[in-house]
Amino acid sequence: MRHVFAFAIVAAAYGFGCSSSSTSVAEPSVDDGCTSYAANYCEKANSCVSFYIQVSWGDVALCKSRLKDSCLRAAKAPSTGITGSALDKCVKTIPAVSCSDFLNGVPIADCQVTGSIEDGKVCGDNAQCKTGFCATDESKSTCGTCSPKIGEGAACVANDCPDGLKCVNSKCQKPVAAGGACSADKPCGQQLSCISGTCQAHLTTEGATCDDKEATAPKCDFTKNLACLGDKCQKFTFASGAGGACGITLEGTTIKSITLCDKGGYCKGVDIVKGVFTGTCAPAAVDGANCTVGEGLGVGPGCIAPAKCVDGVCKISDPATCK
Repeated sequence: MRHVFAFAIVAAAYGFGCSSSSTSVAEPSVDDGCTSYAANYCEKANSCVSFYIQVSWGDVALCKSRLKDSCLRAAKAPSTGITGSALDKCVKTIPAVSCSDFLNGVPIADCQVTGSIEDGKVCGDNAQCKTGFCATDESKSTCGTCSPKIGEGAACVANDCPDGLKCVNSKCQKPVAAGGACSADKPCGQQLSCISGTCQAHLTTEGATCDDKEATAPKCDFTKNLACLGDKCQKFTFASGAGGACGITLEGTTIKSITLCDKGGYCKGVDIVKGVFTGTCAPAAVDGANCTVGEGLGVGPGCIAPAKCVDGVCKISDPATCK
């Protein structure tokens, strides 16, 4: 995947080889490193925000399988800096990663890997580029161009920015921390809302007054399975797979329950504008199938991460094919 080292990678196993005169440490296996990366990334995500695991994959097992495949694809790309040793160096950093840094994609020094491709050349992963930045407009392609590693305030490249920065109104911006000054051009980090120019924590109490537009109150904390509906934070649950009942249950005008779909699925049939609040969970599109980009209970199908919907088709990054 394009940002395979966006977060820490956990320990890859060492192998030991023997000779007649000494014992030496073998090069750590890339396969083992990718297995560990996927396992620990998914376990970290599950501990920090289990909602992300549930809504994207349904369980940690599918998360691990999908991310290991992406890691191996990136490791096979030409001119990449991803090796067993690079993985091993990075793995030791995972215990120190905070949930805040994890959710905001803060880059970790020991996990910054570079390759040998010059600026201006085609790439599919950051680790192929000399600068460590493969600028990619992911709404249009899974391939990009090696580019200078720009900093905060610089113009975005192909609607993209280096890890830890977000493209906002064509400028690369660092997410603002809690208590910091925010605006449309200076957005808050994850789990924060910009209220009256200051980043405030998302609401964690069911029934709290909220505002998804962030005009009068913060949003609800989705990591606590809370969604803002009818200006109140409401608990949501997940349907039991494809075919399960989903949507919003009302009693008069009062919202009684919210049921979402997991594994990247969507609630087919729901159309809030038309007053249709319930539907049936339909599965996410498989790699190579048609998909829809958008937000809302009834918008879909989406793709199974880390695949992305590019020109209406679910595509998973394969840097070796970027030429």
